[in-house]
Amino acid sequence: MKSFSACVLKLTAVCNLDCSYCYMFNLADKVHTRVPSLLSIQTALKTLDRIVEHLLETGRTEFDLTLHGGEPTMWPLDRFRILF
Repeated sequence: MKSFSACVLKLTAVCNLDCSYCYMFNLADKVHTRVPSLLSIQTALKTLDRIVEHLLETGRTEFDLTLHGGEPTMWPLDRFRILF
C-alpha cells in the first residue's frame, strides 16, 4: 500500500489581504471564483477521519497537516474549535 505523510487542507477560497504577488487573487489563477468560499466543517472532519484511517492502516505515527487558503484565519472560529 502506498502511504502519504502530509496533506494540505484548503479552508478558504477567500482572502482579505490583497497581496500584489498572490497567484490566486491577483494573477492568473481564478479557481476561487468557481468554488465554495469556505470548507464545510463536515468535509474537514471527514478529511481528518480519512487521515486517521490511513495512519492506522499504514502504521504511521507522524503526519503533517497544513491549513491553507486564501486566508485560513477567515475560516469561522467555531469551525476551528470543532476541528481541534
